Amino acid sequence: MTGCSVVRLDLPDAVYRGYEGDAELLGAVRDDDPPPYEAVLGRVLRLDPQMVYAPLGVGSHVDHQLCREVALALLDAARGRAAPAPGFPGRAARARGFAGRVSFYEDFPYAWRHDFHAPAELPGGGLALPSGFALEARYTDIGEQLDRKAAGIAQYESQVARLFESERGMLDALAAYHGRVAAEGGIAGYAERCWVAVPL
Repeated sequence: MTGCSVVRLDLPDAVYRGYEGDAELLGAVRDDDPPPYEAVLGRVLRLDPQMVYAPLGVGSHVDHQLCREVALALLDAARGRAAPAPGFPGRAARARGFAGRVSFYEDFPYAWRHDFHAPAELPGGGLALPSGFALEARYTDIGEQLDRKAAGIAQYESQVARLFESERGMLDALAAYHGRVAAEGGIAGYAERCWVAVPL
């Protein structure tokens, strides 16, 4: 459906790491649950993608927060600083090429539910970027892909019922959110917005 390949890293979802209920899943990351730096960063460096996409963590889902921390560590290493990951600092030279190649996406449906517009609205007043970076909004017209995105979301039947009550509710929220983002980006129809960490 997406034309993408999947790389599995044997990283279980939060519910399989002991988090229970929305209060924990959408709350603070536990001290005994560190970001998976080595597993993710090691694979990113081997694949050498054109762009790395990580969630902004708009809804504070713990898995999204941990993924965001891994992306921030990559930015740290891209600036020549040691990343807080076992075995990763020795790869800093390879990581330097990732300046300008790390982008944060607005997590749906959390961005829709929170009426999210900019990273300054994140808990704590923004994204804690390493010094030397700023976020730049980039918009992509997805008018021709919206139906495919909806079909992909519909594959998660248990989540559709839990998050939207019905498939109709999911379709309405998806169209409303991407329509609003498009309007904010001056695009007719539907759009997605990512926030690219650009070097200053």
